[in-house]
Amino acid sequence: RLVVADTNTDAVHEIKISPDNPNTYALVTVPPGLWTGFTCMGAVPAILANCASIPHDPTEADTLPADTDRIPYAWALPAQ
Repeated sequence: RLVVADTNTDAVHEIKISPDNPNTYALVTVPPGLWTGFTCMGAVPAILANCASIPHDPTEADTLPADTDRIPYAWALPAQ
């Protein structure tokens, strides 16, 4: 699952990409200024490719821990 969050509006969007979804492979464009996070939800490894249009500059990226209060989203996996 890919989560995109806007801390200015508290909007959170969850995108689930899986073999059970007809759109198994998806191109997602995330505008600047939004937070993103992702995790594999199943037992089979998943691949997520980040294709940027400019070279990565680690000094211009901010990070937050997954359990931050700034983003209203719980990362816990559903009970199996």
